[in-house]
Amino acid sequence: MLKNYYSIYKYGNWLVQHHVPVLPAVLKLVSRIFFPACDIPFTAKISKNAYFPHRAIGVVIHENAVIGQNARIQANVVIGGKGQSGVPIIGNNVQIGANAVIVGGG
Repeated sequence: MLKNYYSIYKYGNWLVQHHVPVLPAVLKLVSRIFFPACDIPFTAKISKNAYFPHRAIGVVIHENAVIGQNARIQANVVIGGKGQSGVPIIGNNVQIGANAVIVGGG
């Protein structure tokens, strides 16, 4: 069984970046089976070695959010946009604790 959402995300993101039709949708269905309680679109920019413990339960990330290397995102975290003010950019080596809400950009 998959232990980290990033293992699916990296393939889905590659497919989206290379404009491969249909397969991202199939992979999204697979991700819903293994990670049913998270919403992390393949269009978000999530760097290598990002880690989502607890199978990314309750994690919601905006489609244009940027997450740096070695970021650790705990359960029930929302990283979202706020109208025209942009979306969050999370740096490298950042840990975001459970139940955090990060909205908007800078």
